[in-house]
Amino acid sequence: MEYNEQSPDDLCEVANLAAELGFKGFVNYNGWFLDSMRDKPRTEMPEITNWGYPDEIGDYVPHQKFHDYKDFINRIKKSGMLWLPWFSPWLVGKNTNVREKLKDALIDVNVDPSSLRYYKDWKGSFLCPRNPFTQKYVVDLATKVFKLSEADGFVIDMIDSMPMEPCNADHEHNYSSIGIAMADSMDRIVEAIRNINPNALIEFRPRYSNILNIYHATQHRSQDSGEAGAYDMNRRHCMLLRSFIPSGIAVHADPEYWHINEKNETVAKKLSTLVLSGVPQICTDVVNMTDDHRRITKAWLSFYHKHKEDFRQGIMRPIQNDAQFSTISVESEKKIFVGYANYPALKVPIGKKFDEIYLLNCTNEDWLYTILLNVEGGFRSITHHYDLEPISETTLQASNKSLLVDLEVPQGGYIALKRV
Repeated sequence: MEYNEQSPDDLCEVANLAAELGFKGFVNYNGWFLDSMRDKPRTEMPEITNWGYPDEIGDYVPHQKFHDYKDFINRIKKSGMLWLPWFSPWLVGKNTNVREKLKDALIDVNVDPSSLRYYKDWKGSFLCPRNPFTQKYVVDLATKVFKLSEADGFVIDMIDSMPMEPCNADHEHNYSSIGIAMADSMDRIVEAIRNINPNALIEFRPRYSNILNIYHATQHRSQDSGEAGAYDMNRRHCMLLRSFIPSGIAVHADPEYWHINEKNETVAKKLSTLVLSGVPQICTDVVNMTDDHRRITKAWLSFYHKHKEDFRQGIMRPIQNDAQFSTISVESEKKIFVGYANYPALKVPIGKKFDEIYLLNCTNEDWLYTILLNVEGGFRSITHHYDLEPISETTLQASNKSLLVDLEVPQGGYIALKRV
């Protein structure tokens, strides 16, 4: 259902089912506010604003359906989920109640309508970051939302559409650039939230997961992955983020989703890609999910939790420089994970002696043929189905510091090599 159509009971059902699958956090996007949309026929809402952006966002007051907002949040937390509401503190849409109060702080830029970045509603819906009133307002708003929601953290979103041109509005500007002003405001927002809860979770997304902000957030979500099935894009964007986000700070995949009748193998390839690339997130229908998809999701989440510290602290590398980073590796102290996708690498250099090697098959073939270089000794090889059940076992022996793997393995499955 649309965000503004989901009742508290609907959302709690989602949280309970997701917790059973192995997820630990619940992000409620615009479903917790957007009261102003309740009386609008769908025909009056253009496609670009059918979830409230940008015209309806700015009034962060719980939707009327949450007659007892704190009770709802307590129910979510009882499921075992961390609660992270969504908000965008600089965005004040033209249909919001707070618009009149903030009108003198709106950004005003001179943009040519023929510009690719031009959109009349976007440029008129943001507060000016260089204005002192804005700087105080966004900190106060973040604090209010955090306390109101009794949140474990929050997702700061939709800042990347803010105009970057100099503001021409007739109000005070106390910084020479938007970038410096935003960096200062982010500093103060995070400081205010940390004073309330030192362990608060704060999620950013590109393009403000940048060098100035990397230490402000506890997690950085990759760029939008586009069409359903674009798990290759998810991997690429996570790889790019991991290239500069320090070890130990989480990188999240963009929430993955799939059709209820999607092939089991494809669902497994999506999930294994998420697990290897970053912290897995999904935005799919867990209420009506098929039994097979539920079983596969739970299995891959279990795999993630088992190796979570290896993924979190490990070093991620591309094995080849194709556009999708089709083969990547993650190396921890004693384990290495290699993911093979559309254009699998024939040879994979292994940097040191590992006791455990995991080869994930996200290719379009039910087979893996690869040569692991700089490897010595013998390995017990166990092939796992896409639901992670073991289906076959053999022994492989390296020769001339190379280990040939030439085995049948279902798409979405993996091979576990344990040193003997």
